[in-house]
Amino acid sequence: MAALACCLFLFLLLYFAFFRISDSQKLNIVFRYDDFSGTSSTEVEYEILKLIDYYGFSASFGVIPFSAGDSGLDVTGCIPLPESKIKMVEPYVRSGVLEIAQHGFLHKNSSWDQEKTEFKGLSGEQQAYKIEHGKRLLELNFGTVVTTFIPPWNSYDRSTLEVLEDQDINIISADNYQVSDPSGDISYLPYTLSLDQLGDMLGSGRFPAFARNSIVVLMVHDYDFTEIDQTRGLLSLNDLSGILGEAASSGWRFNSLRDAVAEHGTFDHHSYIWNKRKNNILGHLSIFFTHTGIFRSLHTLEMLYMPPAFVIPLLVMVILMYLIFMIVFAEIVIQLLFMARTRLIFVELSGIAVMILFAILLFIFFKDDLTLGSKEVMLLTLFAGTWLGMVNFLRIIGRISGEIIHTNDSRT
Repeated sequence: MAALACCLFLFLLLYFAFFRISDSQKLNIVFRYDDFSGTSSTEVEYEILKLIDYYGFSASFGVIPFSAGDSGLDVTGCIPLPESKIKMVEPYVRSGVLEIAQHGFLHKNSSWDQEKTEFKGLSGEQQAYKIEHGKRLLELNFGTVVTTFIPPWNSYDRSTLEVLEDQDINIISADNYQVSDPSGDISYLPYTLSLDQLGDMLGSGRFPAFARNSIVVLMVHDYDFTEIDQTRGLLSLNDLSGILGEAASSGWRFNSLRDAVAEHGTFDHHSYIWNKRKNNILGHLSIFFTHTGIFRSLHTLEMLYMPPAFVIPLLVMVILMYLIFMIVFAEIVIQLLFMARTRLIFVELSGIAVMILFAILLFIFFKDDLTLGSKEVMLLTLFAGTWLGMVNFLRIIGRISGEIIHTNDSRT
């Protein structure tokens, strides 16, 4: 019971340490607008530029270099970005408040699978051709150096990373489910927030104490607005203006991908891997707190791209949580065995069988996808608790038997 109380104390201590409410928290949000092209909504883009002027923040525009022409790969068969679109953003690019990021080549699906992608699965030569010519056109048109790449459909592979390094592109923004290169110098800033979640995050009023060291990457498309698409639209342009105004009054800062890396340092392979693990860890915690107020706090953490050092305590929380469940279940098993007056040989054989089943399940679960889900770990925890209860039951019986023998010897 002492071990259980200690674990519970540590668990609660870590929880309240991480979820302190503070009015002084200032979140750093990256504003990433995708699909800027000859066919994207000029109405939406003018409104976003007005908001940049009014609230004085910086942003990243993911620009599609070409529109599809007669050829899928040869640049001579593609249509460059219209002059009107270039002139629209040119003053903002010159002033430095707008970053031009390369958003693929044509934004055209090259896969026959269900997963849409423009680059993943193509040869290194094909990818190099697309990225090199797209980057060259953007730099020529906008008079800026392109250092950020946003892959269409947030999909890429290791060959993409190799080409990006060759092209001196050192930032990639996709999602949390892609590959990374431990030997490269690329910064990974995946999107963590969609437009409909921005208001929820602002209204939650409950952030971790280390939020100021974290990044939120907001992904926006023109079809996210109801003025453009009533079906897929998440909110109106007026709604966005109101949310940004409230965010600005709360001290939130909106940056471009380039500025975020310059201000906070590189977000390397290790940061990307640990934030992948963070989302898996939060899945373990949320399964037990879905219908409580704690779930909202956990959901907020999913929207943050955190320094690796702050993910480790979350892992400790999960370990402590499952340890508590294991100890509790072990105590239940001990009491049940005493009540049933189970024979010792049966308990010993059952303990061996439980450990064999534990090992088999662990191998099956881990082999499936090299990770353990919350339900899988919970089942393994129950098996481990059963084995621990049986071992402690035998230990208690042995101690009682020893005391009885010692008492009888003393009397004789």
